[in-house]
Amino acid sequence: MMIFFYSMAGILGLLVGSFLNVVILRMRTNHSLLGRSKCVHCHQQLHWYMLIPVLSYMAQRGRCFFCKKCISTQYVLVEILTAVLFVAVTYHFAPLVYGGIAYALLNMVIWYVITALFIVLSVYDIKHMIVPDRVVIPFVSIAFLSLFFAVPHTLTWGTVATLPIFSHGIAGPILALPFLAIWFFSKGRLFGFGDIKIIVGIGWLLGLGWGLLALMLSFWIAVCVILGISLIHMIRSRSWRSSFSMKQAIPFGPFLVTGVYTTLFFGNRIALIIFGL
Repeated sequence: MMIFFYSMAGILGLLVGSFLNVVILRMRTNHSLLGRSKCVHCHQQLHWYMLIPVLSYMAQRGRCFFCKKCISTQYVLVEILTAVLFVAVTYHFAPLVYGGIAYALLNMVIWYVITALFIVLSVYDIKHMIVPDRVVIPFVSIAFLSLFFAVPHTLTWGTVATLPIFSHGIAGPILALPFLAIWFFSKGRLFGFGDIKIIVGIGWLLGLGWGLLALMLSFWIAVCVILGISLIHMIRSRSWRSSFSMKQAIPFGPFLVTGVYTTLFFGNRIALIIFGL
């Protein structure tokens, strides 16, 4: 029975991912989301059978049916990533079904929406080095409203598995305050204000303890990725001096998102390893 639900979650994720690609593409140009899809190269209107998630990309071998130019791998990667995360969210919250189907579905739907917002936010930040308010504000709003809905997740810190409105309410500002100070004194050179908004939402969504763990993981992952990129540059240039400079702007939004999901899915195990909780 659960395999059926996981399959439905995966299919839903593929469809949502296909729509998210449209959102990411048209957000920059302020074009309506209601218009028919066109090739970004030849601007030929695409037929419905050219827009089937993943399958159309594979059938066309990654090229436009009309002009034969390459289709960005972003489209298929976003579709697959959305599907994988939808299945993971479904699997993570499936045990809550025993506490009531409506209770479990509410958790899943909230995280489906958050997942969609996170994917748009991450891809847009990578492409344009901007955290768009049209995405981050809905996320922060959902995180804030979740305080009053009192929708907990299945993470447990020690023996505590509750979601007090007050403790989670102050978690957002507390987590964001140090980064707000960094943003202020560096005049925005070291940290973006959009990232601070994300951190506020993370605090409201996960609480102080798990939010702190998510931030810590975000920085660890960012350091590993930066060191990996530097190593690749050094190997390619055959020089110990990397052409990748730490002064280059780095989109931190995707790392924050990665930290959130790492905490959500593996937080208990990581906390046990690090803190012995």
